[in-house]
Amino acid sequence: MKWIVAASLIGMFLGASGVSVWPPRAQETEAEAEDEEPQVKEAEVQLYIDVYTEMQKDHGLVLAKALESRGLSVEQFRNIEQKVQRQPRLVDRVRKSLAEAVMARSGNAPKPDSVAKQ
Repeated sequence: MKWIVAASLIGMFLGASGVSVWPPRAQETEAEAEDEEPQVKEAEVQLYIDVYTEMQKDHGLVLAKALESRGLSVEQFRNIEQKVQRQPRLVDRVRKSLAEAVMARSGNAPKPDSVAKQ
């Protein structure tokens, strides 16, 4: 049940941007699409994950407030979000990170043995 809640929360956060990650672009491989997209810096991806993780912890937290302490505007964050959303590899990474954060908070984090076996 907690996994369903986690998946719903992640879908809500990633869908809030209005950028669709499905269906994939016709006649383009994932690698070709990523080569054409603007590069996303590692620090930007981590910031994106951190902001949404913080918002998962505090459902009353609005995006502008979460960004305030980081010195980032909503527009700058949305630009990062759009770059992330255009790269399926990064979307998967963000989803996994957010799901892991929810599971860790709920006490259902996978044991290190099970992660290594996957």
